[in-house]
Amino acid sequence: MSKARVSFDDDSEDDEMIALTPEIISSGLSLLQPSSDGLSNVFTKLVINNQNIEDISCLASYRHLQHIDLSHNAIEDITPLNSRLIVNLISLNFSFNKITDPTLKLHESLQVVNFSHNLIKILPDNAFSHPLLSVIDISHNQIESLNAISSSSLPLTSLNASNNMLTKCDGMNPVVKTVDLSHNLITDLSGLSVCASLESIDLSNNQISVFSTLPHLPHLTTIDFSSNQVQKCSDLTPLIEYRSIRHIILHPNPFSTTVEEPEQLRNEMLSWLQGNRFETIDRKRVREEEMETANERKLEREEEERQRKEEEERLRLEEEERLREEEEERKRLEEEKRLQEEEEERLRKEAEEEEARLEAERIAEEEALTRREMEAAEENNEEEDDEGEEEEDDE
Repeated sequence: MSKARVSFDDDSEDDEMIALTPEIISSGLSLLQPSSDGLSNVFTKLVINNQNIEDISCLASYRHLQHIDLSHNAIEDITPLNSRLIVNLISLNFSFNKITDPTLKLHESLQVVNFSHNLIKILPDNAFSHPLLSVIDISHNQIESLNAISSSSLPLTSLNASNNMLTKCDGMNPVVKTVDLSHNLITDLSGLSVCASLESIDLSNNQISVFSTLPHLPHLTTIDFSSNQVQKCSDLTPLIEYRSIRHIILHPNPFSTTVEEPEQLRNEMLSWLQGNRFETIDRKRVREEEMETANERKLEREEEERQRKEEEERLRLEEEERLREEEEERKRLEEEKRLQEEEEERLRKEAEEEEARLEAERIAEEEALTRREMEAAEENNEEEDDEGEEEEDDE
C-alpha cells in the first residue's frame, strides 16, 4: 500500500507560496515499512513537487521519514529537519528551490543529498558532516570553493558540483570515486592530487588548456576533457603518461577545428596518444586497425619532423654562413677604409710638409734677395761716398 507522488500544475495557484500542512504531507507519503519498534507500519517516503511550498516547519514531527523529495518548490529554510525527532533520514532531494545554506545537524543515517539548482554561494565548513553521506549533488549553484567536503571522514563516493563558479579543484574529498566538475571555470587541476581513490571525472566545459597540472591518480580510468581550451593535438602528448586512464573524451576542443574529417581528426588524436592503450576515445572503442593507422601517422609525422629539423638546421647553417661572410666583408671593407684613410692622411701630411718646405724656400729666397738688395745698396752708397771724397780732393 502506497500513496501516489504529488505533482500538481494548477496555473491559478502557481505564484502563491504555501506552507506544508499535514494534509499535503499525507497526499505525498509512500513506501510503507515496519516501524522501528515493529508494532506498526509507517510511511517512510515523502514526495511533493511543484507546489510552491516555502515553509516546511510541519515536517519536524515526522519521525519515520527516511526519504524526502521536495524538489521544484520555493523552500529557503531547511532547519526544521534539525528536529530531534527526525533521526532516520537516508536521502534528501531539495533541488530546484531557493536554498542558500544546506547545513543540517548531524544525521547518522543520511547517505544522499541533492541541493542542485538552488542559490548556494558558500558551503559552510559543517554543511556535510553526516558520517554515512556518500552522494552529494550541489550542481547549478554559484559555489566558488569545495572546502566543506575535504574531510577524509566524509565517505563520499559521488560528487556533482557542475555548473558552478569553480576556478580550481582545491578542497576535494580524498576518498571520492566519481566527480562531475563540468561547466565551471577551472584552469588548474593540481587540487585533484588528494583524490587517491578517484576513478572517473567530468571536466568538460571548463577553461583547461594544458594537462601539466593534472596529477597522476592510480585509479583514474575515465576522464572527460571536451569543450575546453586545448589548442593543438600535440598538447595531448602528456596524457600518454597517465597509464591508468582507459576512457577519455576530448572532442570538441579548439584543436578539433584544425582537421575537417572526423576520422582524420580521430586518427590525428590517436597518433599523438600512441603509447597509452586507451579503450575508448570520445565514447568510441579504439580498434586495433585504428592504432595501426595512427602509428603509421605517428611515424609519418616523426619523419616530417625529422625533415623539418634537418631543413631548419640547413637554413640555420646557411644563415650562419651568410652572417659570417657578411661579417668578413664588413671587416674587409672596414680594413680597406682604414687603409684608405691612413693613405689619405699620409698624403695630406706629405702635402703639408711639401707646402711647408716650399714656403720655407720661398721665405729663404726672399730673405736672400733682400740681403742681396741691401748689400747692393750699401755698395752703391759706399761708391757714392768714395766719389764724393775724390771730388773734394780734386778741388
